Amino acid sequence: MSHEHIPDGWQATEKTIHRTFPTATFVRGVAFITAIRDLAEGVNHHPDIILTYPTVIVTLTTHDEGMVTMKDMALAEQINRIWAEQFSA
Repeated sequence: MSHEHIPDGWQATEKTIHRTFPTATFVRGVAFITAIRDLAEGVNHHPDIILTYPTVIVTLTTHDEGMVTMKDMALAEQINRIWAEQFSA
C-alpha cells in the first residue's frame, strides 16, 4: 500500500505507520490507551501501543499481511478523531 494518504500526524516506515501522542499525565495516557482498546476491539484490528510517560506511541500494521493496509489507515483516522475530541486539550 502506498503511504501517500497517511492520516495527519502519522509517519511511515517500510511496513508500519506510527504516531506519538503527548499525554500530560500518566492517568491521561492510560485513559487514551483504553479508548484505543475499545476502538480496536470494535473493528478486530489491534495496534502495538507503548506508554512511556508522558507519551503514548501507537504503531499500526496488518500483521497477517506484513504491511500497512486500509484497516490501518482507517484505525489511524479513528484514533486521531478520539485524540482530537477527548484528549488533545
